[in-house]
Amino acid sequence: MGWYAAHVLLCTELIEGELGYCPVWENIYLIHAESSEVAWERAEALGTAEAEAGEGMTFDDKPARWRFVGVRRLAECLETPGDGAEVAYLQYTVRDRAGLDDLMKGKPQCLVLEPQSQDYIEDAYHPELLNGRNSAEL
Repeated sequence: MGWYAAHVLLCTELIEGELGYCPVWENIYLIHAESSEVAWERAEALGTAEAEAGEGMTFDDKPARWRFVGVRRLAECLETPGDGAEVAYLQYTVRDRAGLDDLMKGKPQCLVLEPQSQDYIEDAYHPELLNGRNSAEL
């Protein structure tokens, strides 16, 4: 048995019409499971249940719903969860130190969520995406 941090993505969709942007929530669940496959299945079940629990919600005063997007990442915890244990991390890039300071103050900030996969280890940071380019252009 191991502990896993499951990064589950949900987005908000209007019942009618479009928002013009895509609000995304990344919920991180702590899962105790006998394998990563079982943990992944449990994470999907949690995401599905979360989406179903949002029936009847509104967003910007308009009827909306949660949509379960999927499990973005499943990370095995390197330490047994307990007080002070690191259970997950995110790696991202901000434009500059002032942007980081604003982020720390809770202000909205443009950032690049960097891949957590070892496949991208040679290209660990992507500041060019802060200039309006998308990942398909890389």
